[in-house]
Amino acid sequence: MPVVCVDKSTEELTSMAALVEESRRTEIEWDLVFTAAMDDPKDDAEVERQLQRMMESLQMGNITAYLAFDHHGNAVNVG
Repeated sequence: MPVVCVDKSTEELTSMAALVEESRRTEIEWDLVFTAAMDDPKDDAEVERQLQRMMESLQMGNITAYLAFDHHGNAVNVG
């Protein structure tokens, strides 16, 4: 079940270690990070719509469309 959703550009996400450290500050436990990419969005509203779609898809169990990583940044085969 998804517990957190964030939007990170390639400039903002410098390493998996940085993401893990940032997530620790939320005090929310997680097992996997599911990732997706999008072309240059038109605006922040488009980003929010896409994130909402992703969350809904994951809640329904549709996980094969996304790349999954563990806390160490290792890809996890979820298919």
